[in-house]
Order: sequence, then structure tokens, then C-alpha cells
Amino acid sequence: MAKKKKNRRGEDWTPPPKSAERLAAEGRWARDAELARLPPVPPRRAILGMFAMGVVALAVFLGFLLPSQFTVDDLRSSGVTVAAEVVDTRTNKYGDLSAVEVRFRTPSGEVEAELHDWGGKQPEGLSPGSTVSVTYSPQDPKTVMTTGWVVDPPGMTFPALVCLLVTVFLTVVPTLAAVRRFALLKKKEKIVASHEA
Repeated sequence: MAKKKKNRRGEDWTPPPKSAERLAAEGRWARDAELARLPPVPPRRAILGMFAMGVVALAVFLGFLLPSQFTVDDLRSSGVTVAAEVVDTRTNKYGDLSAVEVRFRTPSGEVEAELHDWGGKQPEGLSPGSTVSVTYSPQDPKTVMTTGWVVDPPGMTFPALVCLLVTVFLTVVPTLAAVRRFALLKKKEKIVASHEA
């Protein structure tokens, strides 16, 4: 009896060529899989919103710092120094001084005025009845500040420091997010272009 030949068709078999539609679908699947692996692109609206908040925080920071600095500059150039009596003090909910009212004499008469703050801060250690040296503007005696602050203004106050830190955060983070967005969009373009070629 004759031996049966083994069927070697499995070894010699090659798959039929893929149709153009099948190749296009596989290309789209590969492209979509690569795009799905990319992290999400930061939204433009969020980046612009954070940057706008950073600009507002910068404006608040400058609002704390610049008026006080301008007042000090004016009082240094043309201010008159006198002794003043503290008439009244008010505190905020944290127990810090929020307003100090003083009374002093000028050539045109007696003046009661509120001390100008420095970046949202009032001088410490003042109580009603105490005496303090102040410098006022002869053109507007209501513009008055302690002489110590005119000579040597305090550094960064807590409110101004908080505004500065918020400003830095709200400008650095959107800048980094914009750079990341640009890089991710370029990578997406490159992936799409490589699968279309």
C-alpha cells in the first residue's frame, strides 16, 4: 500500500493581499492608537484665562506697591515733619491695625488725618493718646505718613508678597502649558502626516 503524503499546505500558505480599504482602515487604527497614547492638550481657553488672572494679580500687586512708593517719594521731596497725637486706631478681624487717625498742627491750623499705609500695612505699636513723628504734604495735609516709614520704608508686606507669588504662579504655569500645548500639537501633526504619507 502506498503512503499518504502529508499536507504541507499550512507551511506554504501565504495570506491573500489586503485590499486598499483594509490597508487604509489599519492605517487609521494605528494613527488613532498613537494619538490616544498622547496626553491631553491643555485647552487654549484655560491658558488664556490663567494668564489674564496673572495680569490682574500683577495689577493688584502694583496697586499695593506703587501708591505707597509715590507717596514716600513726594513726602521725601517736599514733606514737613511734625509731632502728631494718635487719636484713634481700628483693627481688622485678624487683630492687625487697619487704620490709624492722627492729629497735628500745621501753619494753617489743626488737621486730623488717617496715616497712609504701606502696601496694605499700618505701623505697629500705635495706640490712642500716644505721640508719633509724622511727615505730611504741605499741598495736601491729609497725605501723612510716619517719618520712620518716609526715611526707611518697610520692605515687602504680606499682602503684596501674596500678590507677587500669585502673579508668578499665574504667569509661569500658563507659559509652561502653552509650550506643552505647542509641542503636543506639533507631535499630533507629525503623527497624522506620517500615516497619510
